[in-house]
Amino acid sequence: DYELWKVYARGLTGNISGVIFPNWQVIDEGDMPKDDEVDWIYSIDFGYTNDPTAIVKVAKVANTLFIKELGYETGLPPVTIRQILVSNGYKDSMPLYCEHDADMVRLLRNLGIQAMLARKGQGSINAGIELINSFDVKYSHLSKNLHRERGMYIWETERGTGKMTNMPIDKNNHLMDAIRYGVYTKYLRNQI
Repeated sequence: DYELWKVYARGLTGNISGVIFPNWQVIDEGDMPKDDEVDWIYSIDFGYTNDPTAIVKVAKVANTLFIKELGYETGLPPVTIRQILVSNGYKDSMPLYCEHDADMVRLLRNLGIQAMLARKGQGSINAGIELINSFDVKYSHLSKNLHRERGMYIWETERGTGKMTNMPIDKNNHLMDAIRYGVYTKYLRNQI
């Protein structure tokens, strides 16, 4: 990989090849919209034993998405998920766009969370990525796991040729999936 060679052999700055979201901008937490200035949406990618539960909130202002990581931890029970949401401005009337796990959705609903299944289906991953890439995206500098995942969320490459495919590698994507669930479910209809 030429970019890795630049970094390790030449001591230069390189770019990771194939990053799915290359143009996102890190901003200071103070530059994020205030809770009372925008309508935030909340979304979650459930994790269990090995994978973290990833929780985000997203606000759309004109053509800019503002993203803040709220939680990133394995084995979060529904009660803790609710506490994380409420401590970050969530109100019981707001939807929480969720990965398709009927048991977790039911448990969250029992706690007063308006848990809704996210829009999914054939082609929804690439369509969601394309939709997100149609926005300017800014995220809080406090979103450390989001920053790490964004740099590692890359397109698969063909063996032998190294040519990028149109399919993301299915790892380092927990926060990416959570963002896509909310953005694709809430904002797709506004783009059609």
